[in-house]
Amino acid sequence: MRMKLIRLPQLFCFVLYLFSFSVKAQINTFPHELSTKNTGSFIKGAKAPEFSFYLPGKAGDIKFGLIQEDTSVWLSDLHTICTSYKTGLKYLVSGGLLKQGRLTFMALPLFQTDGLMIQIQGEQLPEGIQLFWAFGGASGKLIPQSNPGLMDADCNDNVCIRERNAEILYYPTTPKFNVFHALFPIQTQSEISDAKQQTSPLSFAHSGKETDVPAFTGMFLLQNGMKYYVALYRPSNAFDVNYYMLPSIFQTLEIKKTTAEDK
Repeated sequence: MRMKLIRLPQLFCFVLYLFSFSVKAQINTFPHELSTKNTGSFIKGAKAPEFSFYLPGKAGDIKFGLIQEDTSVWLSDLHTICTSYKTGLKYLVSGGLLKQGRLTFMALPLFQTDGLMIQIQGEQLPEGIQLFWAFGGASGKLIPQSNPGLMDADCNDNVCIRERNAEILYYPTTPKFNVFHALFPIQTQSEISDAKQQTSPLSFAHSGKETDVPAFTGMFLLQNGMKYYVALYRPSNAFDVNYYMLPSIFQTLEIKKTTAEDK
């Protein structure tokens, strides 16, 4: 039986096809898009609670998981129902470590600057469960050179600065570095971690900061009925905030969302 030889042009086309398929598959896991304040900037929302920011180059990504004692899971591995609105996304997450409980994520874009606010609330949660988050991966590049998701390659040349419950991410753009901020609940415990070790939230959290691809990780204890807020944004004089201000800002965003839905 004679083997059919594959010519180099055919091999190149096949490799190019596989790369294109991989890019499309990654983008398809982020089917939602939210507009931001400035033209050309947008936020990609995944099927589970995860968001990538393009302002217009990639300014970072945030994703979430759960940790309970020595067990952890990414929210993308749990059952999620996502509802898309004109100006927001709502996620209902259940199963796994949540047992009979569920988490609600409401994500609304800011109007004061390019960014996003997320309200998180849990019901019937098991004791001792913590929400884990990972934030980073700002390449300054456009899709498809820098696809949605927290990619370790996008963490090259990122500079991570921690300030209590605030994280400041500097990333390369031409001709200078740009900056993106994240603000978390006050009880958050955060670290700088190795973006190559994302097998699970625990492996990421315990990876250590000795890395050439740094990202922020953190966690906080969830309590039933309590509302938690996360803000991710380009710094602006119009949005100079502390955590205690976030609930009232989110209420304003909800009013704008309701008004937009009624039109």
